[in-house]
Order: sequence, then C-alpha cells, then structure tokens
Amino acid sequence: MYLRPLFLFLLIVSSIFVLALSTGSAAQTENDPLQQLIRKIEQIRIENKIAAVGLVIVKDGRTEWQGSLGIADKATGRIATEDTFYRIGSITKTFTAMALLKLQEQGRLKLTNKLSDYVSNNYYQNAWQTQSPITIEQLLEHTAGFTDISSAEFAHEDPKPISLLDGLAFNGEHHQALWQPGRHSSYSNLDTGFAGAVIEKITGKSFDRYLSEEVLEELAMNDSSTLYTETIKEKLATGYNSDGDKEVKYWHILLRPFGALNSSPKEMANALTMLIDRGRLNGQAFLTQASIERMESPRTTLAAKKGLTYGYGLGNYQSEQQGFLWHGHGGTASGFLARLDYLLVNRSGYVVMINSNKSSALSAINKTIREYLVADLVATKPPPKLDLTADIEEYLGYYQPVTSRGRVVRFLIHLLSIKKLTRNQQQLNFSGLFGSPIELVHQGDNLFRIANYTFADTALIKTDDGEIFLQNDGNYQKISNSSFYAQLSALLIILALTIFSLFYYAFILLKQLYLRRLPNKMQTLRMLRISPFFLFAILFVLLIFFSTSKGSVGAVIFYIVGLAIMVISILTFVLAFVGRKRRLTRLLHSSIASMSVVLGVYLYTWTLISQPIWS
Repeated sequence: MYLRPLFLFLLIVSSIFVLALSTGSAAQTENDPLQQLIRKIEQIRIENKIAAVGLVIVKDGRTEWQGSLGIADKATGRIATEDTFYRIGSITKTFTAMALLKLQEQGRLKLTNKLSDYVSNNYYQNAWQTQSPITIEQLLEHTAGFTDISSAEFAHEDPKPISLLDGLAFNGEHHQALWQPGRHSSYSNLDTGFAGAVIEKITGKSFDRYLSEEVLEELAMNDSSTLYTETIKEKLATGYNSDGDKEVKYWHILLRPFGALNSSPKEMANALTMLIDRGRLNGQAFLTQASIERMESPRTTLAAKKGLTYGYGLGNYQSEQQGFLWHGHGGTASGFLARLDYLLVNRSGYVVMINSNKSSALSAINKTIREYLVADLVATKPPPKLDLTADIEEYLGYYQPVTSRGRVVRFLIHLLSIKKLTRNQQQLNFSGLFGSPIELVHQGDNLFRIANYTFADTALIKTDDGEIFLQNDGNYQKISNSSFYAQLSALLIILALTIFSLFYYAFILLKQLYLRRLPNKMQTLRMLRISPFFLFAILFVLLIFFSTSKGSVGAVIFYIVGLAIMVISILTFVLAFVGRKRRLTRLLHSSIASMSVVLGVYLYTWTLISQPIWS
C-alpha cells in the first residue's frame, strides 16, 4: 500500500528534475553560438524576402547543422527541409571535375590529353591547334581561350532534354579560341560543356547518367540530378526573382555539365564532407588526396607556371577573407543562388542555397557563416614585404586586358579597362581610369599580394618571346606608351564625334521641321560624314535597352546598323577626296572620314558587327 504513493513521489521528483534539465538546456541552446548563427541567417532571410535557405554547417570536421529555413513554395506553403532540393548552378562544375579526376585515377584518361582526341574540331576552332592544343585540364581551369557561351545559348530552352553534342553544335561555328590556350584563365561555361563531352566519349554514357552512377551515387547523393526528374519535380523549391515574389520557371540548361545540378542540404553535406576529409567519405575513399589537391591548385596559366598557387583550379577556386584562405565555388541558376566553401585550417565549411536571385542576401549569409567558422581561430599574419627586383622598371607602364568573358563587350573592356603599373618606393600601384589604385606588395620572384592581404594573388610574367603580362583575377598585357596614347586619342576623338553627331542630328531635325523643308545638300553631306558615329550611338542604345536575342527585331536592327557603319565609313572616306575642296576643308573631311574607318575596322575586328549579335 506504500508502494503506490512512493512511486508517485518519485515520478513527480523525476519530472521536475527532467524539466529543470530541459529548461537549462534550452537556456544554454539559446546562447549557443550555432543557434545565434541560425537566428542571424533567419533574420537575413526574412529581411530580404527569401522564401527558403538550404544550409549545411561543418565545423572541426563535424556536421553541426543541415536543413532548411523558410518555405519551399509560397503558393502552397510547403515547408523547406533538409530534403528540399535547390538548384546549385555552377557548383556543378566541381562535380564535373570530380568525374574527370575519377576517370584519371582509373587510368582511362590524363588531364593533359587533348580535347581533339575526344571531340571533333567541327564543334570549335583553335587557331593555335598545332603549337597549343586545348587540353582537358585547360577546360576545367577555363584556360582554353573561349569566351563564355552566347546569349542564344543561355536562352535556349528544351525540356527533352537536348543531347550534349547537339548543345555544343547549336552555336558551334562561333566557338572560337580567341586567345592562345594555356595562358589566361577566363571563366567560360563553354569550357565545362566540352569537358562533359569528353566524359561521354570515354564512357559511352550520357554525361547525366555517368555523373549519377559514378559520382553522385558514390557520394550518397542518390536523388541529386542534372535532369528534371520526377523526384526533382516533387522536391524542388520554387525559384523566385530578386524581389522574392515573382516565380521563375525551371531553366533547362543547354550544356548541363556547367550548371544543371539539383541537390538538397542532406545530400550536399556529403560532398562538402568529402572535400574537407581530402577525398574520403564515411571512411571510404572516393578520390585520392592528390586528386583533391589538384582540384584546388591552378597549373595551366602563365602565373601558375611561374609559381602562383592562388587562382581557379579544377572547378574549384580560392578566396581570401580576413587572413583565411577558402576553397570552393559559387552557383547561379534562374531563381536560385548557392555557395560551397571550406577552410582546411580547421576542417570547416558550409553550403548555402537560396531560392532567390538576390545576390546581396547570399553575400550577407556567407559573411555571417564565415565569421562563425573562424571565430576561435587566429588569422595567418601577412608575410614580410620584400624589396622589388632589380628589373622591375621593365614591367612598369600601361597594361591592356587580353581576355573577356563576354564576346560582345570585348571591344569596350579592351579600351576602358587599361591600367597603369607604377612604382611607389618598394611597392607597386596598379590603377585604372576609374577607382582607387591597388597596392601590391612583393612576395618574391615577381609574385605580389594586395597590401593588408595574406596570400600572393598577382604575378608579373615575361615570356620567352619577350611579352610581358600581369595576371591576378584578370589578364593584362603590357603595351607601349605610344599604343596607349594612340588608343586614348582615338577613343576621345570618336567619343567627341559621337556626341557631336547626336547634337547635330537633333539640331538639323528641329531646324528643318521648323522651316518645314528637307535638309539642303551641304547639310546632307555633313550628316552623311558623321553618320557612322551617330549609328555607333544607336548600337549602344540597342545593346542597353533592347533585346538582341536570336530572331528579335533588335538583333535585325543591330545587324543592319553595323553593316551601315561599315558601308558609310568607306563611302565617306572616298567622298573626302572627291571634288574640289580647299586644303583645310579636305583635311577636315579626310580626318573625320579616317576616324569613321577606324571605328568601322575596330568594331569589325572585335566581331561586334561582323557576326550575329546573339552568337
């Protein structure tokens, strides 16, 4: 009879004890740095109207958090979880690199093999094929000499999906190496498309199937896919524009190896862990440590061959923040942004995926996570400054970009991004036409770091044939002072004539409307002489404000205007020497005509008016 009251007493005491423990645990959790981090990320999500954030946090080799915050779909209210799928965009390139590294470990290829051994020259052109053939590792490091894919290729939509070779053939006549392969790294989705084609040729399987069977399944990422599978349709979060409200339809990427992968926090955690554990997952070897280290190290640029270890490796790049060196990749797909980054010094890293195009929100989340992961670390101190080399004077002067990610804007970047390298006692200043100069500190062998940074990220290179280059996150070649001033003068004259043409056309139009008559012969000739510059202004308006995609009205007008610039430039040059004119008048007319020819030839040389704008 005494047992029952005793049992009730013990039950009450134990309940109070457990409640006390639970309350203490909750209080501890409330102040836990990890929970504070999650709350900060949730606050960023809400403030930026991000529907969902997929998240993986690994610290000191242990997964601390994986899951999602928010809702996967606003219309249905579907809750986002660790099994919610997101589009990870260009992080796909990391997995494409893994696939090729596995093939190399199996002895089925070497990364130094030529692209032409696997893909026909019908799909691309390389003017340096004999002395500098494109290799597989150049494709993965974006040093093959290609610009990025065209607007028509980006806009291509085919849910079938289209085969990889058909995707490469879509704009094949314009897949040209525009600078010598194996010199400069310039980000190009086309490169990774060709890398996928190499995989298909070697394995006899589609890229999508091989990636699933030999990479994703081995990483226990069984539902992740570059295809729009039934599982993806069911579990994929809805993508939204940067405003957080407008839905973005699924983007059926033309060349899936560069950015089509869909994955979840639960499955991405495995890929992140494998990279941090140097190729091993759950005690099993997926890749060798040597392969992982090769992923993280550029080798094919001029700077890498000189000894610079900072840069873009095989689907893996480096970034420095507050004295810490991160490895990883970012990704963008319509309606989605993502990042995967890891830090070797404390075996930590993260994956963050959002179903929004708002890059500022992703940047804020990245910064918050990185600060958390390094909070208990002491940053590496910058190495000592070294004196400049005795031959440094040879490297001082003007530098002009030699690469561009976009084909259409190459002519502008070539002119407006000229920079000057000057000496300031025992450091260098690298300054452009706009913005503050970058202060470069010597680290030995003409390798430099930005002042207050820790790791060298810039190299000065002199090739065997005497060419001088500067490589950092861009690629620049030294030009003579005379070349700089000639280009600057031509640019200023063409700019002045373009502005004058706009005012003159407006003046004549208003004047003749007021007089209610057509321009006279003299006015017509003046308008004809400056019309190439007037049409040049129209090209800019078309580029900025109108669609120039394949088949659009804007593209047709652009083509006609470009052709008119060439024809009228030649015509005005001929007319400048026809008829009787005073010497001063002839000089003026011939000078304007010469500048119009320079403009036409320049635009033609840079392919702005010599091929369809969308290509």
